[in-house]
Amino acid sequence: MNQVSEILGDKGRDVLKIDAEASALDAVRQMVEANIGSLLVTDGGDVTGIVTERDYLRRVAHEGPTDDSVTVRDIMSSPLIVVSPETEIDECMAVMTDRRIRHLPVVDDGDVVGVPFWADSALLAGAGIPTVLFGPSGEGAHAVVEWVDLPAAERCLEIYVAVAEEFCG
Repeated sequence: MNQVSEILGDKGRDVLKIDAEASALDAVRQMVEANIGSLLVTDGGDVTGIVTERDYLRRVAHEGPTDDSVTVRDIMSSPLIVVSPETEIDECMAVMTDRRIRHLPVVDDGDVVGVPFWADSALLAGAGIPTVLFGPSGEGAHAVVEWVDLPAAERCLEIYVAVAEEFCG
């Protein structure tokens, strides 16, 4: 697995959107209902940005005000940083790291076809990073139900600690 297109099949291509003039609180409600961490923001039908849980927490919950007067446009991140389905997964991970973003929309022929999250096990596995999510009956990551295998999680912890010690001293 080397290209982003290969994980989109596992993750699915459903992309949720919200209008820029909707309230920030409505965006949070939609994310909670869908159990996701971001929505693409549209203005006149065009995708113009992205709003995340973190955007809401930093720009509304922390800085205020918290009422319906705050719009998605007020807190969204724009311009949108995107990759193509042909982007190599390690390049995708590098973009997320360099730009300090957690969601990276994938655009194919002008349409957003997916939004991988930095911690998606499919994305990590494609970059050669061990993952620990499993679905029932061996369905793998992104099954309806996922759980963590404790020995695999402990091995990942060892790897992450070793990498942190190497890079951080």
